[in-house]
Parts: sequence; C-alpha cells; structure tokens
Amino acid sequence: MSRIILYAACATFAYLIIFGASIFYAYFYPGADMKLLAVSAILLSIVAYLGWAEVGVKYRSRLLLNASVAALFIVPATAVLEYFYEMPEIYFIAYDIVMGAVILLFGFGILRLGRKLGDLARVTGIVDIFTGVCMFTVLLMQVATILMPPSLVLEAALLLKAYKQVGRKEVAVKLPFVKRKIHI
Repeated sequence: MSRIILYAACATFAYLIIFGASIFYAYFYPGADMKLLAVSAILLSIVAYLGWAEVGVKYRSRLLLNASVAALFIVPATAVLEYFYEMPEIYFIAYDIVMGAVILLFGFGILRLGRKLGDLARVTGIVDIFTGVCMFTVLLMQVATILMPPSLVLEAALLLKAYKQVGRKEVAVKLPFVKRKIHI
C-alpha cells in the first residue's frame, strides 16, 4: 500500500511542471484555453493528497491525515469551479483564504513529522506554513506563488524519503538462522 506514497511523489513533481506551464501560458498567452492543464492538475493533486493521507496514516499523524483529506476534497472542487465556470472575483479571494488555511494546517502536520523524518520535514513544514500564511492573507498571494515551486520540490523529496522508510518497514523479513533482518 505504500506505493501510493511513491506515486504521490511522482505526481507532485508532475504537478510542479503543470504549475510552471500554467503560469507560462497565463503570462504569455492570456487568452489560452487551459482546461487540459486544469484537469491534469486536478488529477495530480488527488494522487498527491492521497499519498499524504497515507503518510499521515503510516506515521500516525492525525493532523496531516485530516489536512490531506480536507485538501483532497477542497482542491479539486475549487479547481473545477475556478477553471470551468465564470465566477466573480470574490470567489477567488475566498478560494485563496480556504487554500491558505488548508496549506497552513498541512504545513503544521508536516512539521510534526520532524521527529520521524528529520530536518527535511521541518524545513518543508516551515516553507508550507509560510506559504499558507501568504496565501491566507491574500495580499501576499504573489509571495505564495513564488514559494509554491520550492514547496512542491521539498514535498516531493519528503514523500520519497517517507516511501523509503515505510517501504523498508513493510518488507523487512526476519528469516530463521539469519542474525539480521533482510530488506527486500
């Protein structure tokens, strides 16, 4: 079951590429139809948050699990509304506030993994908390946009580290007449 963590790491890297492509197209081609990018981002975010939920279960982090499940429903729903329906600007402000709160909780959940996953979890948690605060305040949304790529890279690296740890724990086998555990 820990393979979902590996898939989540890959989805996070792919989401980083989609994020960059969407900013590129929004800047250079303001009238471009970005529905394919939106659908790709929605599907990749679902896989990524499923992986984070699995990390929350494996490491017994209720806060990370709850934040991941909240993001699992909020991110696709708001992305569908954002990309496929014409909405007043006030909805985008509400979206930024809700996403900022979710990312803030998510960052605290990752920060709590610091004892089990080390300094990478602490740094990732701090960057996510700062990104969430910037997004939550809406006025610092540009700073949050700049912080998203490094945050995604750190999250993907942390997912890979968690996959290695969880994978080793799951397949460690104690064989008879062998003095140490063999990791397959």
